[in-house]
Amino acid sequence: MKTLVVGANGQLGRELVNLGKQMGIPIIASGRAELDMTRPEDISSAIRFARPDVIINAASYTAVDKAEEETDQAFLINRTGPANLATACAKNGITLVHISTDYVFDGAAERPYIETDTPNPETVYGRSKLAGDEVIAASAERYYIIRTSWVFGAYGQNFVSTMLRLGEKGEELKVVADQFGCPTWARDIASIIFTITARLENDRIPWGTYHYSGAPKTNWYDFSNAIFDLAARLEMIDRLPRVLPVSTEESPTLAMRPLMSVLDCSKIMDALDITRPNWEPGLKAVLEIWKQQSQNPEETL
Repeated sequence: MKTLVVGANGQLGRELVNLGKQMGIPIIASGRAELDMTRPEDISSAIRFARPDVIINAASYTAVDKAEEETDQAFLINRTGPANLATACAKNGITLVHISTDYVFDGAAERPYIETDTPNPETVYGRSKLAGDEVIAASAERYYIIRTSWVFGAYGQNFVSTMLRLGEKGEELKVVADQFGCPTWARDIASIIFTITARLENDRIPWGTYHYSGAPKTNWYDFSNAIFDLAARLEMIDRLPRVLPVSTEESPTLAMRPLMSVLDCSKIMDALDITRPNWEPGLKAVLEIWKQQSQNPEETL
């Protein structure tokens, strides 16, 4: 399946491009300079040039706090862009795979969220992502929306890279301990997407929305300790920083964070007959990549 990756320079996009090439999938990588999905003419041009069977939208406005002050920009990228992709895919018979988020939920549930739970985003970011989901479901004919959570990887900035950077300073850290979710390795997301698209011609799973994240459930405080413990074992840090657990109330942010954003992934696991990936091997892989890169700075990821 010839696959066009939109947002190919981002955290997930780079994993998609690298893994796709390793798997022998014909990949066309498009960053924003090559394809601005908020411009329909860019999409039309890319489709004429690449003639893809699948378009994966890995582009997104993800600055959760900044979105509170940049509402128009967040909706332009997270709603208008996906709407343009959905229209073009429907017109050309192309399958669209779109990445969404746990932030479409308010975090008030006492159990993991299933796909049919009513969204109730409490942030501009969450509302903009939900708007993108809704327009795709309404206008695309062949689509998969993959909601995921707490994404980390070897590329770009994420919670893991931030913790290591702060930990190297040797200062005391305060990390929220009452927000629960499931970290997800970007490489695992790329893998599940290609598992889905590989079955488009034979034994295709139903179109629609699916939840996919790593396991097990954790909180940011425990996740940070797992990061530092592993970094110490890999001799990436000289000593463990002191990490103090704090509440959400004690650590206010411009945009509210869901207290419970665990996703129930039973639907996709049953459809593909697979188990959820543990996030710890992914964390180890990412840290080992960074360690190797620090030892061989001339090598690029």
